[in-house]
Order: sequence, then structure tokens, then C-alpha cells
Amino acid sequence: MLHRSSIAVPENCAPIFQQSVKGAEAVRSAWAHLVCLDVTPVGTRQPSLQAKTYSTGNISLGLFEGSAAHLERSRVLARGCADDLVMCAEGRTRTRASQGILAEQSFAPGDVHLWRSDCAMRCETEGDFSALLVVLPSMLLKDNGVDVERVLRSGRLASSSAEVRLFLSYARGIGNEMERLPPAALSQCFTHIKDLALMALGAGADARVIAGGRGVKAVRLKAIKADIGAHLTETVLSPSWIAGRHGISERYLRVLFAADDTSFRDYVLKQRLELAHGRLRDPGWQHRAIGDVAYASGFGDLSWFDRAFHRRFGMTPTEARRLLLSGLKS
Repeated sequence: MLHRSSIAVPENCAPIFQQSVKGAEAVRSAWAHLVCLDVTPVGTRQPSLQAKTYSTGNISLGLFEGSAAHLERSRVLARGCADDLVMCAEGRTRTRASQGILAEQSFAPGDVHLWRSDCAMRCETEGDFSALLVVLPSMLLKDNGVDVERVLRSGRLASSSAEVRLFLSYARGIGNEMERLPPAALSQCFTHIKDLALMALGAGADARVIAGGRGVKAVRLKAIKADIGAHLTETVLSPSWIAGRHGISERYLRVLFAADDTSFRDYVLKQRLELAHGRLRDPGWQHRAIGDVAYASGFGDLSWFDRAFHRRFGMTPTEARRLLLSGLKS
């Protein structure tokens, strides 16, 4: 399992283990502490590793970024490890890996490499990596109808699956924010991660029903909102485009936003208005025309932008800029 060690974190937030090291021996020592693997740097550059991990209950999550590396677990090293299932997704570079009697496989960024902690394995990244690891006990998976031996024989989950993309998007998002979350919120998020992992691994029907009732809709909406934020100013942004990217129907997209007491259109409008409002108070944008701010914030019609802005903030964009900039100067 991934190990946790307390460090200084914001008050009321969970203790997170973080480490940033350079040099072959330091990187090897950090990997040995965090996961049951031996590491050999690849290439002539000084190797480096940044790691952040957290464990709660029977789930562990880690984010690892570093220089290209060859990772190996020998049979001897594997003897002291639990039979946990490791779900590893590399987001930056291709990797090659083999485990047990399985032949070497090649993994594209976004694919999930599956292995068991107590089995010998080898893995090598083609370049600098940014990996997400989620570790779950085999017994937990079996109790929820996952055929662990079957998924291990496959050794992978493809990124073409909507369930896999949702799992990865949410888990990585929580990994990026986990030191800012209080323990109770983080525990709830880890329950969602477990539910999404079960769905991605093909859990039994009962587990999928429980997962759905416990918040998968909320998790899916969070992923959709994050995707909207990443493409907020693009003209391609539309209900059909977002629904297609997430493998759902437009009707289901409407259901998700309705459960959040809004609609796709109103949510996008609010986010674009907030973006424009922020730019109007940004000194770096004060010499740009109001129309430039509107178009750069995703609005294609200036008069519509003026009306929507006035309804939202009770003043015109010009009045807002004057007020906000005068406040900055005072």
C-alpha cells in the first residue's frame, strides 16, 4: 500500500504525505517508501520525483511526477506486499509494462495499467511521467462482484471507456485538491473514487446500483463542469459537444444540471460572466475594449453580453470596469 506521513497542512485539512527529491539515491529511496518498487533512472539527466499520497480507510491515492524511470518489483520484494490491486494511469507519456506471466504491454496516456502489489512486475516510461495511482484491497473488489483474476489477466483498462475516463478525471481532480479538503470531505470523495473504480472494473449489479445512488451523478457533473471550464471560451462548447465527450445523451445532461438547480445554458453563461467580470477588474485588461473582453470570455454578441452582464451584476460592463478600477486605485 501507499504509506502516509503527516506534514504541515492548512488547519482542519487532512495530513497528506508529500515529497520532492532529486538524485538517483534519493529518488530510489522515495519510491521504496511510497510503493513497493525498485527504481532505476533512465537517461543521463539527474533523476527527480514529486509525490503526493493519502490513504483513508482501505483506499490509497497517489500522484507521482518525475523523470523517466525503469520500475521493477522482484519476487523477493513482492513477498512482503499485500494483495492489493493497483490502478495506475500515466497522463503524459507511453509506458511499457509486464507482470507475472503476462507478456509486455504498451500503454498510451490515459490507459489504466492494472497490477497486484504482491506480484513481480516491470514498468518503464518513455519519458518524463505524471502518474495517478489508486490502490484497493482485492477483498473489497471481490466483495463487490469484481472478477479480480479476470482484470489482472487483461492487465489494462482502455481510456476509450466512459467509465474509465470519469474515474480518472475525478480521482486526479481530488488528488490535485486533497491537501485543501477537510478530512470529512476527503473521506466522502474517496468513497466516490471507490464507487467509480468499481464501475470502471466491472463490478456486480448491486455495487453499481449502490454507487449510482451514492453520488456518481454528482461526480459525473463535477467532471462535466471541469470540462466546461477548460473549454469555456471556445465556440464549439454546446450541450451536444459536451454530451458526446462524456458518452451520455443530451437528455441525461439536462437531468444532471436540473438536479443542481440550473441548466447547461445558465451554468455556462454564469461562468462566462464571472470570467468577464474578473477580466474587467484585471489591470492587465484595462486598456482592452469591452468588446474584446466579451469575445475573449466566450460571448459572440456584444449586445447580449451587455444585457446579461447587467442582469447578473446590476450594472453595465463599462460601469463595472470604472467602479472596479477606481477601487483598485484607492
